[in-house]
Amino acid sequence: MAFSLRAGPAGLAATVLLTLSVPVQAFDYKGHALVCALAYDALTETTRQAVDQLSARSGLGKPFPQLCSWADDIRSEERWKYTGPWHYVNVARNDTDITPQHCPDQGCVLSAISEMEARLRKAPQTDWQALLFLGHFVADVHQPLHVSYGDDRGGNTFRVSWKGEPTNLHAVWDSRVPGLDADPERNRSRFQSRMTGFHAHADAGLPLVWAQESLDRTRLVYRTYEPGENLDDSRVSEDRVWLQGHMVQAAQRLADLLEDVF
Repeated sequence: MAFSLRAGPAGLAATVLLTLSVPVQAFDYKGHALVCALAYDALTETTRQAVDQLSARSGLGKPFPQLCSWADDIRSEERWKYTGPWHYVNVARNDTDITPQHCPDQGCVLSAISEMEARLRKAPQTDWQALLFLGHFVADVHQPLHVSYGDDRGGNTFRVSWKGEPTNLHAVWDSRVPGLDADPERNRSRFQSRMTGFHAHADAGLPLVWAQESLDRTRLVYRTYEPGENLDDSRVSEDRVWLQGHMVQAAQRLADLLEDVF
């Protein structure tokens, strides 16, 4: 059974089951907080109030941007382990195009975005979990290594070093390539000007399009980096410019989606 990529009925099934493993990491807290903060700041006052009310309903005592890592915080808990595959989608090495069939029966980031959007439309005043999942997964699909290869777990077994410290390619893209400050509010201030005048493309409402952008970059990443390579800021400078721009796109697209939902 195929899933809808836009506000369709719930359903996390697809026709082809690939070998998938849960990535060890995802965009770190700073990255998720930045995407959600920029999206929040771009909302109309009416939608912002709706987001505030849902965030408060969570009982977690934090504003929306600080809650956008909740999906990562809970994934190791036994009752939430089934959500692990929702953070990414994997393809074969020779695949050049993302399709709905890349989602396995347990779901992927594409079906999760569709599912959470549908849930939020159905219960916009009560389903705070759908809001937090949606904010998280929209950011995840814009991180290239979340649209990547199953045989190395999205770069988690692609060993590299960062300034001499052993790590992996996925972790580098989560926390090092973004080039963010330790203070999320400082990041918010730095990036706000980039949202001014930005307009999403006509096709920006399609998660499949977002995933394709990430896969295109992933394929370039794997042509660029070598296993065992020692990386630093200068080595990732070009990718940093691209990723920061993509995070701004993620924020605008999330804002557009929330405006449409509410």
